Amino acid sequence: MPTTSPDPAPAVPRVVIAGAGIAALEAALALRARLDDRHLRITLLAPNERFRYPPLSVLEPFGGERSWSLPLTAFADDVGVELHHGVLHEVDVAGRTLRTSEGERLDYDALLIATGARADRSLDGAVPFRGAHDADRIADLLDDLAEAGGGRLAFVAPGEVSWSLPIYELALLAATHLRERGIPAEVAVVTHEVDPLAVFGTEAQAVARARLDAHGVALHAGALVAGLDDAGRIELDDGRVLAADHVVAMPTLRPRAIGGLRTDDRGFLPIDDHARVPGAPGVYAAGDATDEPIKQGGLACQQADAAADAILADLGHLLRPAPYRPVLRGILLSDDEPAYLRSTLVPHGGGPPVARQTPVAPRAWPRGKVVGRHLSPYLAGREDGPRTPTGAVRVGVRPR
Repeated sequence: MPTTSPDPAPAVPRVVIAGAGIAALEAALALRARLDDRHLRITLLAPNERFRYPPLSVLEPFGGERSWSLPLTAFADDVGVELHHGVLHEVDVAGRTLRTSEGERLDYDALLIATGARADRSLDGAVPFRGAHDADRIADLLDDLAEAGGGRLAFVAPGEVSWSLPIYELALLAATHLRERGIPAEVAVVTHEVDPLAVFGTEAQAVARARLDAHGVALHAGALVAGLDDAGRIELDDGRVLAADHVVAMPTLRPRAIGGLRTDDRGFLPIDDHARVPGAPGVYAAGDATDEPIKQGGLACQQADAAADAILADLGHLLRPAPYRPVLRGILLSDDEPAYLRSTLVPHGGGPPVARQTPVAPRAWPRGKVVGRHLSPYLAGREDGPRTPTGAVRVGVRPR
């Protein structure tokens, strides 16, 4: 009687996540929460060796702890993912392969692009604030004001900036820092927004205005910055000029080029409600690499969750993928109690989304400044994880 060999075990599907930021880690955690490594192989294609937690970097110029980071090897061990160092360069959609900038090729069954975006200078002549690596420059600027005996300091959100909350935190903390050091200074916020923190709705606008007023911070809202003149003054597109001795500006985000995929006219990847990249079967995207109009960590997590659901559904698992329905959450830090802000973003005829605000109590807030369904509890569960202040920020001098 002839013998038959057993059927070979089916190959374990491979999901490649390109990136090592908030969206990438959230996606890995979301996928692993559904399937273990016997049923799903997850590869994290990471351009660097550490995950850096960016939202607390606003505290560093004022004596806050250095921004928290985590070795990706530790994350990979915790979650059960493969770590592969490299930078995504090109995608062969038909062949379901990708090529890194180092020339390596990786096969995938599903590819999630979470490569983020470059933070470029938005205003020539201004000090950029792109996160922790600019904290020393802000601290030096504050020291310059002290040595000069005071001056005028402006924090700017240019027209292309969609996430402006750090500018308000920096302005409030700087005003407190300068006052407590006895340095006479005029601090201002210059923003393209018609109202401060407009994306959160009217209640948040009222909170922002009240805090700016209480700290003596001047507000120039609805102001489109054209540039800085030779004297460092801020030129607005309506012809007005605002005096300033020092200017700090939020960056402009630029997409990272990836061959083989269609992008919008700015270079960002369009996605549907399930984070699928149209015209590219098996390819998904989340975070700052996408055409999402507001670039923010919590929204990136929500996109990553939608992508994880869609990936599993497209791989044949019986689930109904939940679509991306953005809910914006943010914490405004200052020397007052933190303000917890929340709004549901509703599409508005192809224009900027409209905020429908929802009251939120601090006790209902997940631990951490970035709210991710899976990332927040993972970080909170680490003994060495980042700790967001739950009370007023104590302003000091940055250690040198």
